[in-house]
Amino acid sequence: MTGAGRWIAALALCACSAEGQLLFRKAGPELGVSDASTPPIGGVVRSDMSLQYQITGEIDPQVDAELYVVDLFDTNADEVTQLHAAGRVVVGYVSVGTLESWRSDESQFPRAAVGRTVPNYSNESWLDVRNADVRRLMQARFARAATKGFDGVFASTLGAYRQNSGFDLTRADELDYHAFLTDAAHAAGLVIGLSGDFELSAELANLYDFAIATSCIMRDTCGDLAPLQARGMPVFDLESSTDHAMICERAKSFGIAVTFKDERYGAASTTCP
Repeated sequence: MTGAGRWIAALALCACSAEGQLLFRKAGPELGVSDASTPPIGGVVRSDMSLQYQITGEIDPQVDAELYVVDLFDTNADEVTQLHAAGRVVVGYVSVGTLESWRSDESQFPRAAVGRTVPNYSNESWLDVRNADVRRLMQARFARAATKGFDGVFASTLGAYRQNSGFDLTRADELDYHAFLTDAAHAAGLVIGLSGDFELSAELANLYDFAIATSCIMRDTCGDLAPLQARGMPVFDLESSTDHAMICERAKSFGIAVTFKDERYGAASTTCP
């Protein structure tokens, strides 16, 4: 699958979840209520930041946004450096709940930990998030992000415990994996954002560093983010609707910043006034 297909696949996984959203939170006491044991980390995310979410195409560093989310594997260290030079906080998109067959580390994942194919996406499969090798490889991906100079990672495509994944995963397994992911990211000096699992938001609010929702206004699901906002977590929303006036007006009532993107999530980006 190409970069475009990769992100479409990620969107489909979100759509498979009960919420169909993506999440994040920020680090540092000035950015929200963080667990006292969380170590200081470099790149921070604030609620008043503007967001650029580009997963396909050549990165456009000229988009007027403070927070850039770009692909961990496809973005090189020089591009991260260029974004930093322009004053951006840079976060790497990485699937932590599925195995994407085109990734360079795909062959390292044990076959026993690779589950059923994600519906309609034959080159992406659910992972057994309990598996020690899967966790070790996620730590390696986070180390890759740190080596490239990323400020954080975007932990995408979670929620296998609610899917026909091929594994007997439980809610407790999912919560344990979340704790592992956030500990691993923070240990690497990275902020970490969450994808999906908003039914667990009360438990996750003290773990993650910021949140991005996908079309929560159009889907009328922004209320699911309230436990995260109550803990001081910065929350953003990506919308593809062309009715910008209506979306922006409703966003005010939720206290959520909106970025308008097309379905390919390329460089083009618009925000509410």
